[in-house]
Amino acid sequence: MDGVDSTSYRTSIAICRNRQERIAFHNRLCFLQALHRGVGGTVDSEFALKSAETPPSRARALPPVPRPDGRA
Repeated sequence: MDGVDSTSYRTSIAICRNRQERIAFHNRLCFLQALHRGVGGTVDSEFALKSAETPPSRARALPPVPRPDGRA
């Protein structure tokens, strides 16, 4: 992945309890990298973030991701 230390990535993936969490983590990382590069608008990025997350019933508490407009 662009600009991601492979050891940190492998460690973070290893923390995930199952395949669904690993996919959600990977998708979130790709989404954040795209935001960092300036790809996507606010509507598209909000949709992408929601689709990248695991269902709340199966997910551990994740830290909030700052939105491009600075709102919580």
